Amino acid sequence: MKFSFLVFLLFFTAKIKATVDSCDCLSNYRYLRNFITKNYIDYNYYKEIDRLGNFIDSVIGSSPQTAYSCFTNLKDYFNGFNDPHLSVRLLSNPNTFPKIQEIFSKSDSHFLVFDSTLLKNLSVSGIEGEYESIYYNMRIRLIKFRRKYYGIVVRGDNLFWYPNQVKFIIPNSRKLTGEIKYFSKEHSPKAFKYSFGRNVLSIVNADEFIKDTSGSIIPYIKRVGFKNLSDSTTLLSLTDFDISCKSLIDSTVHASSSQIFNKPNLIIDLRGNAGGSSDSYDTLLSIILSSGNYNFPGSRMKATPDNFFNFAKGYSDFNSKYSMDSILKSLKSFKIHKDGTIKISVARSIKFTSYHIYPKHVIIITDGGVISAAETLVDFARQSSKVTIVGENTRGGIDNLNARSLKMPCPIFRVSYPVTQRATISRYKNGIKPDIKLLFSGYQDWVVWAKNYLEKATHESKF
Repeated sequence: MKFSFLVFLLFFTAKIKATVDSCDCLSNYRYLRNFITKNYIDYNYYKEIDRLGNFIDSVIGSSPQTAYSCFTNLKDYFNGFNDPHLSVRLLSNPNTFPKIQEIFSKSDSHFLVFDSTLLKNLSVSGIEGEYESIYYNMRIRLIKFRRKYYGIVVRGDNLFWYPNQVKFIIPNSRKLTGEIKYFSKEHSPKAFKYSFGRNVLSIVNADEFIKDTSGSIIPYIKRVGFKNLSDSTTLLSLTDFDISCKSLIDSTVHASSSQIFNKPNLIIDLRGNAGGSSDSYDTLLSIILSSGNYNFPGSRMKATPDNFFNFAKGYSDFNSKYSMDSILKSLKSFKIHKDGTIKISVARSIKFTSYHIYPKHVIIITDGGVISAAETLVDFARQSSKVTIVGENTRGGIDNLNARSLKMPCPIFRVSYPVTQRATISRYKNGIKPDIKLLFSGYQDWVVWAKNYLEKATHESKF
């Protein structure tokens, strides 16, 4: 009996030690670096990445790492690639909640915490006041303090964000547009553009806050919306192409078809659309495409067992008609080229015939928040003679696609990496450039600008 208990104790102790050791930062970093070196299709494109990798290895190995400092070092490594589909995040589920709460509820040196006693003594005027995020479950109080504006959390998610923590800082209180220091979900500081207008604070590519003038909670933004702007112009707002949005997009377009197909002008506002699935926007193609030939690029993949497995699993999960075994068998049959890649699809051209007279003119509004599947729509749509792209460059996440999730030894870390690459000569690391670049100072009024541009051009028969 004693022997059995001793064996159990040794086994249980070893299991605990293995779990603790699995979150050793250096082990996780080297595991990640080794995986990316072998499987990431664009690895050799970045000439300085080995030097960065060695530097971060020495940083992690030379000093004790907390869970948060380890996380930031992993992010620094990925930042060297400038690929939006290559990222590390903290996995939040019931098993990891306690660890994440332990990290983010503390007022450590890497978190800015505002003295709550100061809030009671500050007057609120002008643009100051309480604002509700329209993307996240968060409420902030905007205050002016020593010539800066601070966004102080009033209500957070009690996981990553807590009251009195600083969500953002606007360094110059005299400007209604400019650059903001914004702290992301995991509190990493980032620089974004911001714009104030009509009780709305837009933080481009990050969030949008609406000032509460009624004392009530403002509902989250609709990811899909339609609006009649005038007798000749309609507006579709699409902030998400997640596959869960497909039915909503389809039903919205169907319910609005009598307006869309009977007016000459359509505006599609894609700002902030972080992509999802190209299937989500297929109902839009018959609206925005003119008759003609359209080119589709081929795609390739680095031929590794990990990539084969992750691609096959993701594809079979998405489309139940195909089994993992059949996809893996197909991938293994492709010819491996000298650069270690296989072509999984070839470039092709498709002839399209449009059967709709209206809309005759389509403007698509973009900014740096447009990425991935949303960028593929922009890239495809600009081949249409109907379409004009306006705004700012998209994010630049169109070269490498089909992001897959990678489990790390430490259960609180989760990595995303792209498995495929578009087989094109052109690269879009700086995003897709609009046909007409709009001034950021008018960010709040880009829809109004697009409407006026279309209606003036239609009236003067410029199209």
